[in-house]
Amino acid sequence: MLRLSELFCRLAANSMYKLLTIEEKLKVEAEYQSRRARAALTLASLLLVFALVVFSPALILSLGKKNAAIVELSGARAATDTSEAESLSSWAQGLRTELAALSPAASSSAPYEYFTDMLQLKPATIRITSLSYSKAGNSMIAKGKAPDRDTLLRFQSSLVASGEFTKVDFPVNNLAKDSNIDFQLNLMPKL
Repeated sequence: MLRLSELFCRLAANSMYKLLTIEEKLKVEAEYQSRRARAALTLASLLLVFALVVFSPALILSLGKKNAAIVELSGARAATDTSEAESLSSWAQGLRTELAALSPAASSSAPYEYFTDMLQLKPATIRITSLSYSKAGNSMIAKGKAPDRDTLLRFQSSLVASGEFTKVDFPVNNLAKDSNIDFQLNLMPKL
């Protein structure tokens, strides 16, 4: 005896088992197609709304920058008037002359050249502990230690005789001790 499930399987295999008529089958297929189209349209509209939400801030910022660039470009075009161009040219020329006045002269030496000149004149027994340079006052300060007064005085006189310095200040308190003298020299190099 055949079971009921086997019977249904045989009938389905032979395409003899049909539940719907052709008209009903066409109606079901049309309904299926319309539902599939509605689902596709709904999905497309949701994607469009999502894209608008995501990309609208970037679009707004981009348009704002574009408008700002257009305004700036039109302002730059207006600034190229001949009268304004002449005033800008004269302003730039004045700025160049001011900068040239502020920049150091080509003949002036760098501070390290003054330091090397001074150190070449220094006796071997004198030890320099500190060097400083002030560009504003064009002055140098050298601090150090000398073994005795005579060596310190010879160093001062060699600095004066070198002609590299316009002024060599030698405070009197440098000569207060006989030996192991802590000294300070205030120098003004030639420009």
